Amino acid sequence: VDQCFESVFLSMKALEEVIREAQKLTEAAAKTQISPHAADYHYYKSFPEYKARVDEVQKSIQNTLLSCQAAVAPKSSKASPAVDWEDANEVREWVGFALDDCMEGVDAAIDLHRKAVRQQAHAEESATDGMGAAADAAPQVLPSQLGPVSNIGGAPKGLLRNLQAGRSRPQEAFGLPVDNSPKPFQHWAPHLASILPSTAAPAHGTEQASANPFAPVLAQLTYAPSHLDASAVCPPRPLEETPIAWVDTPEALTAMASELQGEQHIAVDLEHHSYRSFQGFTCLMQLSSRTKDYIVDTLALRQQVGPALIGIFANPATVKVLHGADHDVLWLQRDFHLYLVNMFDTGQATRVLSYPSNSLAFLLEQFCDVKADKRFQLADWRARPLSPEMLDYARGDTHYLLYCFDRLKQELVNLGDQVPPSLQV
Repeated sequence: VDQCFESVFLSMKALEEVIREAQKLTEAAAKTQISPHAADYHYYKSFPEYKARVDEVQKSIQNTLLSCQAAVAPKSSKASPAVDWEDANEVREWVGFALDDCMEGVDAAIDLHRKAVRQQAHAEESATDGMGAAADAAPQVLPSQLGPVSNIGGAPKGLLRNLQAGRSRPQEAFGLPVDNSPKPFQHWAPHLASILPSTAAPAHGTEQASANPFAPVLAQLTYAPSHLDASAVCPPRPLEETPIAWVDTPEALTAMASELQGEQHIAVDLEHHSYRSFQGFTCLMQLSSRTKDYIVDTLALRQQVGPALIGIFANPATVKVLHGADHDVLWLQRDFHLYLVNMFDTGQATRVLSYPSNSLAFLLEQFCDVKADKRFQLADWRARPLSPEMLDYARGDTHYLLYCFDRLKQELVNLGDQVPPSLQV
């Protein structure tokens, strides 16, 4: 164990040295002012002298990153994949993998330390009882049996995910096994029959079963005058004055669905887990009305969420407000067979309005004077129970969203004919 800790410690020290060198290189590159505006980059790179200097700096950065990898995993037997150093996204992903290796080393050292402590405690207990058991006869402690690392509420981004690497796999308890086959997704589910009574259940595996069953409904969707009215703006209630419900039983889910029935607007967000999972899965669903916040444990209620909420999500009289819903739409369909009929995406609205930023954090600060805490963007949302800080983070994603929707709708109405024809309703 001591050797493992020493190895990780030395790797971290070496990594710190490499990072300091990288900072020096970055500062030197900035002082040389060799980087023109992005639009002019390729033009300038056609000049041999400029290209040579760029290649020199790129080579230095490349060597620094490779030194980082050697410091993090000096004994790694895995062959490193070829990296296109001209592709920023590929380099970013490569750096992410290197950081993952670093954190896995820390995680392994912690597991070994805990195992040794427990074995020693067991040996001492056995000696006290007169059993005389040797320490090496102590039961083996698996990583999945270890509790979460204490005091990780303020951990930096990425650390939560890696420290929870030994957590048991919640998908093993799913009532229906996850389908990882490459065949087309089958949209139809039995609970859709209550919403689409005139649509016969298609045969499994047919082209009809792979089509969105709500496509005809969406094609004929019309908006009520109240949906287009931007005169009413409802400021959000303070968090401390707003009731919140943790929903993790079928009874609580039914009660929440009953309370949300008839609401004109509902804010929705999801927390998803994809680290070392082929498709990933939804761990949490947050919903907010004008008067109450809800957090749904979708791991415990994976099979019940779809039947309970399809009547709300597919109801065109209720506007579902999401921010940056591209992935949320996919996850809702894949995990719960939930389909959104009448949705407003605040992220897309910021693009139409040419905002300087399209993030939810920008909207919260702009409209609500709230500084979003993004420490938990990469948190392990499989964790149960969730810490108070994680609950506050999850709740904040929907609590203020309906007010942001009101304000954005006002600005869109004021744009009038300036809104592109393809986006007008």
